[in-house]
Amino acid sequence: MIGSLEGEASFPPSQVVIDKLEKLDNLVEEIMLQAERGCRKLFAAHYEFSPEVQNWMDRCHLLKWLLRAHQGKRTNRGNLRRLARKLGMTECLRYTVPELVKLYAATKERAVELMAASPYL
Repeated sequence: MIGSLEGEASFPPSQVVIDKLEKLDNLVEEIMLQAERGCRKLFAAHYEFSPEVQNWMDRCHLLKWLLRAHQGKRTNRGNLRRLARKLGMTECLRYTVPELVKLYAATKERAVELMAASPYL
């Protein structure tokens, strides 16, 4: 498209060149809008951020992470221990899989209750 414009370019530009430049401009604008739509993901905040809700969500994350580690999947043990220490849950590092599943279910239930009770933003 640009190569054909170079051959027809003159000053002042003809109507054909103006039309082609307008098409090119519209194409570039459309591509930019598409890129913005793809890159800017807006997440709806369905619950108020509070330290209590964050703490329970972090607990859920830790327990899910421990379950992944028990499955033999790749996990960073140092980060796992650090998060457990931060949350005061270092004893759960020694739990068996059935104990972790029960604890995860209870923790997730509590987190969902807190999120449902918190006001919307």
